[in-house]
Amino acid sequence: MSHHVRGLVASRPLLARAVELGLPEAPRDLDVGMAWLPVTEAVMTALAQRTPEPAEADVRFERLGWGVLELCAELSREGRLVYLETEYFGQVGQQLASVFEHGARTIETATVNEALRAIGVIARAGEDEWDTVGLDTQRVMPDE
Repeated sequence: MSHHVRGLVASRPLLARAVELGLPEAPRDLDVGMAWLPVTEAVMTALAQRTPEPAEADVRFERLGWGVLELCAELSREGRLVYLETEYFGQVGQQLASVFEHGARTIETATVNEALRAIGVIARAGEDEWDTVGLDTQRVMPDE
């Protein structure tokens, strides 16, 4: 089974602000009060129009360029959020996440579970943070 996603995880109210900012994707509800905002090509285009992308970008990530960094910084002024990327086929692949809070990136690289713990997700008995928030329901990008 494959898993290929890029996006933000945060509280529902925090990610609801993305629509107010004019982004073309609406957050999708996850479990335990969290939401998922996929960073699709349409979101990347909208962010590029808002924030012309200089040369700086985090090359460890596929879509964590200047526009996404600015979005994360802006949204995180009101709460903590995670930007994550996964690429798995079968059980082989990789994942990478960053945590943002108070308008800044507070953890540059972490596993998704580490990042989710950093924003306050507590795993339910017998699950990890990934399963507790329901990320297993987000397996592919909506535009792919």
